[in-house]
Amino acid sequence: MCGYFIFVLFQHITVQRRGKDPQPQRCHEDANLFTCPFCSSDTYKPCQYHQIMTHIAGHKLRSVEHGDYVIYSCGLGCGQKAKHFHCCQCPQTYINKGALKEHLCKKHPISAFTAALQPVARPAQETCSQQPVARPAQETSSQQPVARPAQETSAPLVIKRKKITVSCPHCGVSLNSKNLKKHIERKHEAINPITSTSHLPAQCVDKKNGIYVVAKTFRGPCIPIHVAKKIWGSSQKVMCEMDVCNTCAEMAQRSDLLVTPCVHLRSVDYSSAIAPNEDLSEDVLTEMVEQKWFGDTRKNQCLKQRDQAKSKGATFASLVTIGGPDYKYYISVYEPKVSHYSRLARVLVNYNSKTNTWHCPCLKGRKSCLHKSIGKWCLFQMKRQLFTTLPQAEAVREPSQHEDVMMSGQQWEYPPKGEGLKQMVQYIYHNKKLPETLSDVFTEDVKEEDIPKHLIPEEEFCSQCPGPVHLSAPILITRNAKVAMLTGVVTGISTYCKKCSNCGMFYRYQDWMHGLHNFNDQLLLTVFLCIFIRNSVQAHVSVGRVRSILQKTSHVPYPKDSEFFHAYLHFEALTHHDYNFSCLKCGHHPPVVVMDLHRKGVFSMPVSDISEPHETYNGEVNSEDFWETLSMERIAAGLLKTGDRNPYNIKPNFEYWAPWIGRYTRKAPIVLNTEWQKVQSTSAQDLITEMDITEERLSDELMKLKVADIRKLCKACGVATQGSKTDLLSRLRGQMQTRTAYDKIFQKVWGASGGWAVILCPCGVVYSVKCLIRAESPRDFSDMLFSWKHMPNICIYDFARGLATHSNVRRPEAMPFAPFDGRLAEDTEDNLRAALSGTLTVSLPWLNEKKLDEDVSCHPVTGSSDHYALYDKFHESNSKDVRDSLRKIQLVPELAGSVNTQAAEQLFSGMRKNNYFLNMMSPTTHMFFVRNILHIQNEEKNKSMLKKIQKCHSKTTPTCAVINTSFMLQYALYITLGGTFDFSEVGAALLITNVFYLFVFPKLLLFYCLFLVVAPLNIQQACICHFIRSLNCSWIIMTTTFVPPQLPLVVLRAILLEVVVHDGDVAIRTLALTCSCFNNIVCMESFRREAHFRWLDSVVNWKAFSENFRSLYRIPYSISRCLQCDSLYKHYGAGYRGRGQRGVLQGFYSSDDFEGYCGSDCFYEAGA
Repeated sequence: MCGYFIFVLFQHITVQRRGKDPQPQRCHEDANLFTCPFCSSDTYKPCQYHQIMTHIAGHKLRSVEHGDYVIYSCGLGCGQKAKHFHCCQCPQTYINKGALKEHLCKKHPISAFTAALQPVARPAQETCSQQPVARPAQETSSQQPVARPAQETSAPLVIKRKKITVSCPHCGVSLNSKNLKKHIERKHEAINPITSTSHLPAQCVDKKNGIYVVAKTFRGPCIPIHVAKKIWGSSQKVMCEMDVCNTCAEMAQRSDLLVTPCVHLRSVDYSSAIAPNEDLSEDVLTEMVEQKWFGDTRKNQCLKQRDQAKSKGATFASLVTIGGPDYKYYISVYEPKVSHYSRLARVLVNYNSKTNTWHCPCLKGRKSCLHKSIGKWCLFQMKRQLFTTLPQAEAVREPSQHEDVMMSGQQWEYPPKGEGLKQMVQYIYHNKKLPETLSDVFTEDVKEEDIPKHLIPEEEFCSQCPGPVHLSAPILITRNAKVAMLTGVVTGISTYCKKCSNCGMFYRYQDWMHGLHNFNDQLLLTVFLCIFIRNSVQAHVSVGRVRSILQKTSHVPYPKDSEFFHAYLHFEALTHHDYNFSCLKCGHHPPVVVMDLHRKGVFSMPVSDISEPHETYNGEVNSEDFWETLSMERIAAGLLKTGDRNPYNIKPNFEYWAPWIGRYTRKAPIVLNTEWQKVQSTSAQDLITEMDITEERLSDELMKLKVADIRKLCKACGVATQGSKTDLLSRLRGQMQTRTAYDKIFQKVWGASGGWAVILCPCGVVYSVKCLIRAESPRDFSDMLFSWKHMPNICIYDFARGLATHSNVRRPEAMPFAPFDGRLAEDTEDNLRAALSGTLTVSLPWLNEKKLDEDVSCHPVTGSSDHYALYDKFHESNSKDVRDSLRKIQLVPELAGSVNTQAAEQLFSGMRKNNYFLNMMSPTTHMFFVRNILHIQNEEKNKSMLKKIQKCHSKTTPTCAVINTSFMLQYALYITLGGTFDFSEVGAALLITNVFYLFVFPKLLLFYCLFLVVAPLNIQQACICHFIRSLNCSWIIMTTTFVPPQLPLVVLRAILLEVVVHDGDVAIRTLALTCSCFNNIVCMESFRREAHFRWLDSVVNWKAFSENFRSLYRIPYSISRCLQCDSLYKHYGAGYRGRGQRGVLQGFYSSDDFEGYCGSDCFYEAGA
């Protein structure tokens, strides 16, 4: 038989007869799984029957039909790098399906192919000497050929589509349009470099041995793998767990090429995260045995493995948090035996909470192993909620109708009213705050399947009653609650509450761990949606518009506008905003401020209903209580029924109406608000200072009104309405000198309220804000400045003369604006002439460098007690008083060109975009929302400024963990000492950013211990000055005469004790050689004894042993001299032994086999 027919008889498995469907093959290793006949197990792994049939259907879609045969794509390897096709008649293979079709049409036309099949049925007399009938032109046999006549042997007409060729934009080669994308991917697509912003997520699971878990790939599900990168100590190791990475490294080494780390090892360099791990308790393991999770034998195996990990200094088990999706949990478990599944002495155990299945690479199928048991132990201790047979929220029995009747009979009214409502609001406000940094936690919305169907409060005991008073069983509120998400609305959620039988207080679900925020038990918002709304508001998009966009996009009806809006305000009221209102650069006490009024930020308010304050009112109001009441009003809105009066609602009044000033900027929570005095008759001087500024402003705004509106205003003020617009404006301007006409004109132009008065630094960060009830006056800004702890040296205001005059009139004994009534120079003729001509210069060097000889009652930043009121650049020419030429900011070279005097106008230009929804709100809602918007803007500016500082820094800045730790330590020390908080989180971050790279551990401890020493002094300033001076930082100019006293020995002893337990016994020798003071402390027997017991308690859980065992082995060591080498050594006796390093245990010895000797070597050398 010829070679052609031999090939036909041995056709490839991917070439099948037409009409014969390919069938999956049963897997040899697992009878429940199936494999593809056209793909290897490496290309497509065994899977379920329905999955393999879907895969085979893909082969059918990509198949090529030719004659009676169907050619499927081959994934069996066959020496090819990619999937390919086998020709049905010759050994040729093709990757491209189009190339195969072209080959079949040219080389094996269908007519010839059909003729080639005929010789199989030929008569017996036909011999092999005949030429193959596939070549009819060369036929030499005398017999009648079986092939068709010559005119029919030509290939049939094949209609080809017109090829569309394009040129590659990178190399210019011409190719088919459908192949352009694949060509660019293969030839020109650059591999993403590993950088600080583009790398695989990684976490450290064993710090001592340098073991990390890294995501396997950039794309697809985040499956973690182990890598080792230990570049310290004697046993260094750099290795990846992936075979392909090791193969590439070996090939490069054999080829004399440079070996570069793989992407997994390079990604480790940009990761500082540590996987959460805990010291797994034996008590937890015993509880699992009691609950029949596994038996005593497996328990002993787990404990043995844990002790073995401790002896090796390895982390026993760590919960990995970089894997995905969120229903999968990965646990890195220590495995001492190195094998194909634990090349780095660790195993990744996977738990799927959705299917309740475990997977370990050491076994296949559902068999149990030691690693799975350790993983269960870890999750049982760290994620206890996963081990309930039914989630607690779903396992609660819903109240029946009979129970509802009993509730009615007992008069259990929910939500409560009166005092019960206030009690519940205060509990939620003080105990259910959400962290301000939730935007860093919830980077994506909650999935619908992850939302619990039953939401039950976690409280078990009453917080108000003395003693442990149990709460009632969960009481059903509704079964039809809704959860509004970014992608739709989830319905059918059940919400519950609990009640204290003693005091009657109710507790409802108000937790954020599930990513939900409860508004009124009927509507819940996802935290991610609330963050999305917050960012939308910062982009000047109202909450109502956000709701409309979501509803139109998802085609799902969302809650009503008012309910949706109040739900978001409820979220902001419960978010733990600190409202510091301070700038990262200028600090809590800026020396230069800009003041202005946001006139368009108003709300509707009946001024006639505002009554005068009580006769005993002195203008002081508690700012903290006032703004806290506004927040509680928002919280109470979620507990009120329709039509109920909110007990925390505040109507605009002069007596209880406070500005907001940062808590570190103001003197005390009590601030000034004397706005009511603008209504009373005052002296002529007061009247001038309170009205001159607004006459010009009102005149400018009146020019913008239409003639019809001006005529109505003239009629209301009793002015003639005949004449032109100019005549009408002239008459109104003359009437502005009377308060009644002035108020009418003001309300017509600006509305009822007086707008927002703000004080901000030149950086644009708001420090103080006040909602005015009546027209603006210098009195409003004076109230805020008098409430500051340190009044700024430079106040830039568009009516500087009125501010200085009013402030000096109110406090003539102190003269707040002096010298020269707040002018830069004395109003002499020479100075006025020089100022008008632009030749006068007044230098204020203390704006750049603090005065060496500080003035009395000086500003802490400048050291000067001078205070000036200056005009901003756009209003300095508006004044008619020649003496105001001495208030120009250009006269001060330290301010000219370097201070942004238009910071307020820039702020208002953005806030005006919010007027369309802010001005439609009620007074208290308007005030609460504006302060929230300004606070978020302040925080964003501070973060932006901090990023710029870090970017420009020459050294690597510390991570957030270091910054937060420094802030918390600073906060704790201030609490202990009772000091006044004069720092912020961003301030602490800036301090650490600038000096952290100079720190070493002892200096860091010394820096914070100085807080304990200098408590009566200005804590922060004294410590920073001394520390920076000790480091010889020439780049910081700071002068002080502070000399720190001696550090208390009790503090020094505690520091050295922590150092010894952290580093081990070797630290005792190092500290003893440092100085005599350290030597005296570490050589004390009580010091060594305490250090020993701290180490011993860190490696042994004494609660698991009897009292007799503790008395035998929880004993101190003694210092003895070796009988052989005559050296000193630690004599433990029988019991636990180690190097004194926290958490590190060398072993346990039931007897002392080498008593009198420092080790086995000396023991055997002595021949003992």
